[in-house]
Amino acid sequence: PEAAPMADYLDFALAPVIGSMEELVAWERALAPLHAQEPLRCALHVDTGMNRLGFPIEEARLLPQQRLVSARVDLVMSHLMSAELPGDTVNARQIARFEHARERSLRQFSASLANSSGIFLPQHPVLDLVRPGYALYGGNPTPGLPNPMKPVVFLEARILQLRTVPAGATAGYNGRWTASRPSRLATIGVGYADGLPTGASGIEGSGAIVHLEGLPCPFVGRVSMDLSIVDVTDVPAAKLAAGTMVELLGRHIGVDDLAREAGTIGYEILTNLGRRYRRHYIGSGVPGS
Repeated sequence: PEAAPMADYLDFALAPVIGSMEELVAWERALAPLHAQEPLRCALHVDTGMNRLGFPIEEARLLPQQRLVSARVDLVMSHLMSAELPGDTVNARQIARFEHARERSLRQFSASLANSSGIFLPQHPVLDLVRPGYALYGGNPTPGLPNPMKPVVFLEARILQLRTVPAGATAGYNGRWTASRPSRLATIGVGYADGLPTGASGIEGSGAIVHLEGLPCPFVGRVSMDLSIVDVTDVPAAKLAAGTMVELLGRHIGVDDLAREAGTIGYEILTNLGRRYRRHYIGSGVPGS
């Protein structure tokens, strides 16, 4: 809340997450002139080990109940730091710390601790409210196990040009990929300016893939700013033409699949998707842009 005036929260009827005494004082001052019936609420963030944001536990425990009520707190929350690792003992420690923080004046408020992976922890710390994020976009909240989530984000790029190259030909900047056989290459209109990580580059046998007609097609050469090259040699020629769309994310390639092959994490894939894509929101009532 310190990053924006408290007036912004009031103007837009938003509920800030209060994580320090300074923020609490600022919120109380903003509420002071308002009518008691104004439907404004806030959440209280308690730090249980992340050391990023939130009240220290003992400071939160000492907050008077009446002060919390007058500040219109209706949720107490914390954030798990290793929920994707169910065997990490820090999960149990954080759960215990959160319960300790709530033993006194915070017990009357709704509580939230679990993120996407936290929902699947054996301790089942779902409490009153869960905060799934990554899983809502099809990311696997249980790494190492089958993904319980369906794909949500579908990303396609258009073939701009096709060419046939002989064995020994190179592709992309610095010629970092060499054809081991006569190959058909497709240049597609997506690059790192669109959020495709450079780690997806097909260099020396590594790299990510796209799918075309249900067949995996590897990236070849370095990902460029606006363009990438994929090897479509194994796709029947009749299925290939400029304008054909290839799948980068979807039913065949999950967010975690692309992230793994690009040497990053699925969260980064999702948050880096650029503004130049044409977006279609299915079933939400939000028009495509």
